[in-house]
Amino acid sequence: MDYTKNEDRIFSEQPSRAAFNAVIDVLFVEDSGFSEPVTVAEALQLANIDDLGQDNSLIEVLITTARQQCEAYTNTGFIRRQVQAVVNNSIGGVTLPYGPVAEVIRVEDADNVEQEYKTRGVAFTTLQEPISDYLKVTYNAGYDVLPQIYKTAVLQQVAYLYRHRGDEDKVGTLSPLVKSLLKPHRRVW
Repeated sequence: MDYTKNEDRIFSEQPSRAAFNAVIDVLFVEDSGFSEPVTVAEALQLANIDDLGQDNSLIEVLITTARQQCEAYTNTGFIRRQVQAVVNNSIGGVTLPYGPVAEVIRVEDADNVEQEYKTRGVAFTTLQEPISDYLKVTYNAGYDVLPQIYKTAVLQQVAYLYRHRGDEDKVGTLSPLVKSLLKPHRRVW
């Protein structure tokens, strides 16, 4: 019996539609009015770096990078900002990414027509209605005051990035300590 023919038929006939209840795209609208959840002084102290003033601009960049890496790993917003998410809500109940969600501003369909919507949840909100393959949801999300576990993870990641700057094999990776801190808080969408 030739099992490869059956396998070819199965894989060649996959539907071309996106997955049900999937996040298709995310755009952050970060205005210049926000501040990072950790300070340069906190990062210098944790990383045990002598403050000679020469590394401050580097530490500022590393703080932003560390926050973004931790947010991407947990799918949680560490700072308050506006988010535009394109979602497939074909069966209802898709979780809006990068919560906690403070306020849904609008929901639009593929033709940019504003839709009435229904949500469920307190912090990590799901979109119950409308049921549609393509919706653009605009909302405010993220923390005003970052919980200590996330702040510790960002600080640890800054120290890791500072110690491993220039190491090509470490670029874009989270430290093992940060992964262990954040793993219980990951949100999958």
